[in-house]
Amino acid sequence: MADAISIFFIEPFILTLLGGLFLGEPVGWRRIIACMVGFGGALLVIQPQYETVGLAAAFPVGTAICFAFYLLLTRRMTQTAHPITIQIFTACAAFLVIAPILLIMRDSALPELHLIVIDGYQLYLLIGVGIAATIAHMFLTFAFRYAAVSILAPLQYLEIVAATIFGLLIFDDFPNKITLLGITIIICSGIYVLMRERRLELDRQAKQTLV
Repeated sequence: MADAISIFFIEPFILTLLGGLFLGEPVGWRRIIACMVGFGGALLVIQPQYETVGLAAAFPVGTAICFAFYLLLTRRMTQTAHPITIQIFTACAAFLVIAPILLIMRDSALPELHLIVIDGYQLYLLIGVGIAATIAHMFLTFAFRYAAVSILAPLQYLEIVAATIFGLLIFDDFPNKITLLGITIIICSGIYVLMRERRLELDRQAKQTLV
């Protein structure tokens, strides 16, 4: 699992490059370095081994590419549509794609795609996942409405920090020293991005005032 997650986190790099290629957004060397530093911190937290990944690495790579394009399209659509509207259509599109696949594959040789009966506790968990995912993607959509993808890309590594904190609070998984070092690096990378973009925004406002 750690190997797959670490491979998936090439996504901020892909997103940064796609933002510059398709949206014409500035991609400076500082933003690329911020992504690299964040990725390095992520590897320290995840601590992958890469011993038996093999062809299975294609799945997290494919996920990273698809998610990068999803965020790129989100950035594009937020310029003309409200984030809530985007969320509704995204949910409907996901249902229209997944539902037929589950119905067709319910009796297949893949047990992961079989229909199962869930109990009340599992239902509550699924509802919680749905609510959390909806809120998270809503925040994400609003963020991409107001900020360039190359600014937000390095901040995605904060997801690992949050996962580590929740792992400690809920499952009592205390991070080791290497994990704490990785978390520190990720946080510092995020703070650098925020402080630098804030300074650039103040410079732009000062220039507009002078004009």
